[in-house]
Amino acid sequence: MNRKMRRQILGDAMRKERVIRRVSQQRIADHLGLAKTTISAYELGKVSPAIDTLDEYCAFLGVDYLELLREVTEEVRRLDI
Repeated sequence: MNRKMRRQILGDAMRKERVIRRVSQQRIADHLGLAKTTISAYELGKVSPAIDTLDEYCAFLGVDYLELLREVTEEVRRLDI
């Protein structure tokens, strides 16, 4: 399995949810106590967030992180990655 592609799919999903809610990377970074560049790295699929970080990211946006992971898993399976 291609980990880079899976990270990219997760990052795309994170970015999509953030953009839908019109929240800036800086605002979510401040809330999480992280650098904006870290949020960018997550959303670009360069690194994967820790599960606790993903949970906090989603909670701040009002998104169920388990549902987000289900969607990511479905996309990974669809693409057979």
